[in-house]
Amino acid sequence: MLQTSAKTAKSGGLIKKPGVCRKLSISLRTLNYRIANNEIPYVKFGGAVRFLESDLDNYIASHRIPAKK
Repeated sequence: MLQTSAKTAKSGGLIKKPGVCRKLSISLRTLNYRIANNEIPYVKFGGAVRFLESDLDNYIASHRIPAKK
């Protein structure tokens, strides 16, 4: 059975769109654009779209620009 409690989300569980928007500091419209263009990994159960926290962490890391010295 799928658990969506806060504990599950903290341990690398599934996150809903509003949580992803907060984590990435983007609008829902931007998130939907990235989903439609397969720019961000997601999981789909019927019509429900969810995101793995580990995928989001990897997505953030892949967009990191290192400082120049």
